[in-house]
Amino acid sequence: MSNFVQLEMNGGVAEIVLAHEAKRNALSPEMLNQLDAALDQVSADDAIKVILLRSSASVFCAGADLEHLQEIRNYDYEQNLEDSHAMRRVFDKLMFLPKIVISLVEGPALAGGCGLANLADLVWASDKATFGFTEVKIGFVPALVSIYLRKRIRGSVIREMALTGRILSATEAQEFGMVNRVVTPDNALDELRAYAQQLVASVSLQSVIMTKSLLLDTHSMPRGEALDYAEDVNARSRMSDDWNKGVTAFFNKEKPKWD
Repeated sequence: MSNFVQLEMNGGVAEIVLAHEAKRNALSPEMLNQLDAALDQVSADDAIKVILLRSSASVFCAGADLEHLQEIRNYDYEQNLEDSHAMRRVFDKLMFLPKIVISLVEGPALAGGCGLANLADLVWASDKATFGFTEVKIGFVPALVSIYLRKRIRGSVIREMALTGRILSATEAQEFGMVNRVVTPDNALDELRAYAQQLVASVSLQSVIMTKSLLLDTHSMPRGEALDYAEDVNARSRMSDDWNKGVTAFFNKEKPKWD
């Protein structure tokens, strides 16, 4: 089996590397299967606190695989539904991964590839990166990603991109709230790796897990329900081992040493 997704570990940081350069990291069934397996592996590893999602090539991800598009022209409804569910499974795992996920985009991230990048908690982009949902230009619909991205991007931006197929530069994407930081290509990866190691040393994984769940789960809740949820999280967080460690270190005027 070809290795389309590589996994690299380094001191609390895992790098999931899209490495099918010949296909511009297109989201073929095999690419999705390997992403699925990589996400399961890093999710189960308690030593990993930060995940970097990047490409080994200049293209982050070009979206759908062209050969697979040819195949699905002959699919019936049930086959198309099953195919869509495979992508949904991977996207769900990435968005709800109990770690801090940062994507690094250094080239085109288009269609499903744009969705993939924006499922991360933070998005870093070089000034050569581009972002777009181009499905409308081939008679397709960015159906799954439009639902996921409601948690990250305001509706007016999603509508403009999905309805027009407009491609954004990294700077434009940052202005629209899709990108957290624009970095220079020459040192983007080194800068991100240093930032990731800083996070490993400075944040509690227990707190990350609870905070991430809180932000995602309460996004569309009614105010009262969201506040009830927040009260519960607040109470439970005060009983955690990391809370005790962090508060003890604070009163001792020390920096907590996280596992």
